[in-house]
This record gives sequence, C-alpha cells and structure tokens, in this order.
Amino acid sequence: MTLLSRLVAPVGSEDKLPVHQFMAAIAEFRRGAPGVTANSIAAAFDLDSSELTALTNWYVGQVLNNNVNREEVHDVLLLGEGGQYTLTQVRNRLGSELG
Repeated sequence: MTLLSRLVAPVGSEDKLPVHQFMAAIAEFRRGAPGVTANSIAAAFDLDSSELTALTNWYVGQVLNNNVNREEVHDVLLLGEGGQYTLTQVRNRLGSELG
C-alpha cells in the first residue's frame, strides 16, 4: 500500500481514502487545530506505519516548509482521483514522498 495510491487509484485490496476529507485534515493540521497531528490523521484514515512515514516526510518536508501549496496538492489529487491524471502523473507532480 502507498498513501498516494490509496488517495488516487487504489490497487488490489487497498481501501480508497477520500481526498476532500484527507486534505481537510491536512488543512486543520497546518492551522494548528487542537488535537490534529500526523498521528491523529493516521488513526482517522487507518494509515499503516509506512503511510504515516510518507505523510510525515511529505507534510513536514513540503507543505509546512511551503515547498508546495496545499491547494495545488488538493487539485492534483482530485485530478488523479477523477482519472484525468494517472498515478504516475500525480506522483511526478507531487514528488515521490507520498509513495
């Protein structure tokens, strides 16, 4: 399983993660909402340890450091979810940190 494939194009028995809700959780984390942490997001979306690592590395390394714009990430994920971008295109746009 990878976090990115679960958001965009689940493979095999992977559970699909809802992009809107996932990105809302990221936004709340970024705003410093009480109790919203990488671990609470992982618990809410049933992320495994490798997905939590991907989330933490990507989030801390990219979003919090303003290397990427959260709204752009949301847009790219939605295009992948809708089939306008392939998983490879999404990965190329967002970087490999999400898997």
